[in-house]
Amino acid sequence: MDVQESEESEDEMPQQPGKDLESEAVLTPEEAEKLRCRAVVDNMLEDLRNGKRPEDNTEETDIDQRLNQMNYKNFPLLRRAAAKLNVKAKDKSMMSSFVLE
Repeated sequence: MDVQESEESEDEMPQQPGKDLESEAVLTPEEAEKLRCRAVVDNMLEDLRNGKRPEDNTEETDIDQRLNQMNYKNFPLLRRAAAKLNVKAKDKSMMSSFVLE
């Protein structure tokens, strides 16, 4: 077999699907973790695109419990408090007392 025949036989060798030079490279643990995280993020984004809500399996904190207890009945109180703060923020006499202190 001469050189030309050996080159042709290499070209004719079918590559295994999914195998290329990059997949044969050895990954460091950091690179493997980055690839794993990237796959997780890609899956999460795909789920969001498909309308699936993300799951939160962490324990509910005290703040989460308080926020979950709020409902539409709390919103008028919050709006009134925000309006009062806006009025106080526009009051020039209060601002001058803060500047003088």
